[in-house]
Amino acid sequence: MKTSLRFVLLFLALALPALRSATADVRWMWSGAQTPDSVRIKVKFGTAEAEPLTYVPAGEAGAVPAQVAPASVVPAGEGWIADYHLHGLQPATSYHYTVGGVAGRVSTLPPPGPASFTLALSSCGDTGSTHEVFRAIAAHAPLFFLHMGDLHYEDIAVNDVAVFHAAIDRALTSPTQATLFRSTAVPYMWDDHDFGPNNSDSSSPSREASRRAYREAVPHHPLV
Repeated sequence: MKTSLRFVLLFLALALPALRSATADVRWMWSGAQTPDSVRIKVKFGTAEAEPLTYVPAGEAGAVPAQVAPASVVPAGEGWIADYHLHGLQPATSYHYTVGGVAGRVSTLPPPGPASFTLALSSCGDTGSTHEVFRAIAAHAPLFFLHMGDLHYEDIAVNDVAVFHAAIDRALTSPTQATLFRSTAVPYMWDDHDFGPNNSDSSSPSREASRRAYREAVPHHPLV
């Protein structure tokens, strides 16, 4: 009986962390703020219990995965956004990362000087679009996907950060867009429809909510 009990306890000790990771409520993830030795990853969870992020260089057999806890976890609409900072990485190197049982990939920039790489860029996607073009872009494995604005077309005029988070969620949970955003870094800037109402500028009535949602949800470089 004691032997059986020890076996059961050992099984639970090994199995429960794996079960927890496999069932973690990860809503979306994307990366950005690339440098030659660092990247930033943001992950939205359904609960405030954000899990550590594990990462390893792609293609290095036997490499020991590293782990990093989120630098912060903030409430964001219907969920919480965890902010992970990865430092001390190798230049021009792809990394696989996982959190909550969901996997992604991101690469660091080449070191300063001439370099050859593939990039992709576009703008103006219908809110939550599931067009296959996003998977087609991912198939080219660009170093980064420059999103030039209009991530959504919600034309938000109300100064409510939760409304902006809901619009961002619709884009990042689209199956085809999520495939792209998990596969490469995404430098993202606003246009008018995702910043505020149509043709909005700095006088937008929803300006402060839009700015806050961007800071909370986007894995951006330091803002000045």
